[in-house]
Amino acid sequence: MKHYYPIRLFVADRQEVYLEGLSHILQTAPDIDLLGTTTDGNELTSALTILQPDILLADPTFNIGDNTTVLEYVPKALPNLSIIALSLQDDVPRLSSMLQAGVQGFLLRQCDRLEILEAIYDVYNRKSYYCRAILSQAMRLFSASGASSQEIFSVREKQIIQLICQDMATKEIAARLDLSNRTVEGYRLRIMEKMNVNGTAGIVIYAIRHNLVKV
Repeated sequence: MKHYYPIRLFVADRQEVYLEGLSHILQTAPDIDLLGTTTDGNELTSALTILQPDILLADPTFNIGDNTTVLEYVPKALPNLSIIALSLQDDVPRLSSMLQAGVQGFLLRQCDRLEILEAIYDVYNRKSYYCRAILSQAMRLFSASGASSQEIFSVREKQIIQLICQDMATKEIAARLDLSNRTVEGYRLRIMEKMNVNGTAGIVIYAIRHNLVKV
């Protein structure tokens, strides 16, 4: 797990007033180096290339030119750059597509200071982050569809899925269920194969979509 600080952060959003408020929060936060902010797409691509931040905090629909969004640009041009999406409530139905685009964290724009900082620290340490409001809305949305894949997972796999969605690491899950780390990792791999996903973020969103976890 990474623990190197400070966290090099860049922020992009179309609303200058929102950027100013967010900058105030970030500039006073411990272990965060705010490299800059922008409302301009061309400026963003140059800044990311030159400054090489660890994390980009951005509106997922932020346009960098030629009708290309930041989510279309970053994974291809800067695959090592982590993205935290500053989303609107209307973006929740697009959660799956944003995951596939490589987003590691999801925040609603009205999230408070604590959740913003928590998301930054978690994503920097290679954890996925979903603000509580997004998880609740996603759960309601996907539950309404009636989708369910309960039958393809064993009781033990469902237990592990639940604990993964509670952001528990392999060692913590092993201790909780009295299993070895190797056994838990084996279950995790089988779960990902059944879900056809890669990584924790994929497990979480699949679990929400298919009613395998309660938020």
